[in-house]
Amino acid sequence: MGSCNSYLSHFNDICTYLSYADEVKIVKFYEGLKDEIKDHLIICLDKPTDFHEYTKLCVHIDNELHKRDIEKCTKANNKLTNSTNSPYTKAARPECRYNPLMPATQSAPSEALSPGVPMEIDATHTAQHRGPLTPEEHQKRKDKGLCMYCGGPGHNADSCPNMSDRKKKAIAAAATKRSPARKA
Repeated sequence: MGSCNSYLSHFNDICTYLSYADEVKIVKFYEGLKDEIKDHLIICLDKPTDFHEYTKLCVHIDNELHKRDIEKCTKANNKLTNSTNSPYTKAARPECRYNPLMPATQSAPSEALSPGVPMEIDATHTAQHRGPLTPEEHQKRKDKGLCMYCGGPGHNADSCPNMSDRKKKAIAAAATKRSPARKA
């Protein structure tokens, strides 16, 4: 699950192509927020009407919720390790989205998070150049009818939804160069 900050980054990237007023941006931004943040926004009496101030408030709430989650997990983990008569058995342990053993740069595993939460955006992720497929991988994808670009089912590389527009244009340009011009 992404942070509100990464969601904001992605949202701002999209907004650079749109000319929305602050009120519209706030409504659209709100729609993609985690329920926990929405719950805390409800109690705010004077919500900012300026988009920048509104998003600062949302990021602040998200950061505070994250700190609190870490605090609860640390406290629960300390109770488990320090007490043999702990009220928390392994099965009754409070759900923690924060794993103290996991480096801070990684996000918690998705199975520890509730499914279907809107903020699944990682604005810092950029696709790496993967290079050509190995002959084995090429054959595997061909046999299973998978996309040769992303490995996903239900489409081919020429219609891959994961391919950037830049990559599609480069492939189209290369195909145009390869096919000889027809003479009338």
